Amino acid sequence: MTPLAEKSRSALDWPEVLNALASHARSLRGQDLARKGPLFQSAEACREALCEVEELEALEELGDRMPSGGLVDVREAIETAARGRVLDLQELSDCAEAITALARLANWLYARAEEAPLLSKRVEVLFPPKPLLEDLADSFESPGVLSERRYPELRRLRLEITAVQNNIQRTMDELIRDPSIASLLQDKFITRRGDRAVLPIRASAKRSGLGIVHDSSASGETVFIEPTAVVE
Repeated sequence: MTPLAEKSRSALDWPEVLNALASHARSLRGQDLARKGPLFQSAEACREALCEVEELEALEELGDRMPSGGLVDVREAIETAARGRVLDLQELSDCAEAITALARLANWLYARAEEAPLLSKRVEVLFPPKPLLEDLADSFESPGVLSERRYPELRRLRLEITAVQNNIQRTMDELIRDPSIASLLQDKFITRRGDRAVLPIRASAKRSGLGIVHDSSASGETVFIEPTAVVE
């Protein structure tokens, strides 16, 4: 930075100006870029930027507000993917939301080329690759939830899991009502330890062979056993 530029920044209280600008940004990425804004190097560049602002203001004064919803900051996920790591479900869902939001914004600008010729020049860098957009958008039925329509095998597995969980619940209910087990129970309820359904059993019955001990109470009077009947 030249001494003149540094002097100009100081005279203009430039960091304070940028912080004020950032407070109006509608995304985290926008706030970050606003705080790093450089001084323009020419009057022409400054005038062009102001014209872009005026185009946007003119549209918004007519009630035509720029769509900025869904602009999730996915820089970290993108950098992670670039290093070769597979993204998890939430990261992919965030990317889908961000790319969909970019496409919506690009379409909005493209449709307003007449009213905002300067802004519409930015459209090309905003349009995401169509195959990627369609692939990610079709993969989720809601944020973070994979689509069973797109992945029918997922639907089959979810139904299978539900059936297994129902069978476990039914078996545990039967065990609680079983007279031969009633005397071993510290209390008549089903609880969980980790992802396992367990019964509260009197510590004195710990070696009854009922199942696998996963935990014990603070007092030591109760142990939490996963019955053999539901282990598999």
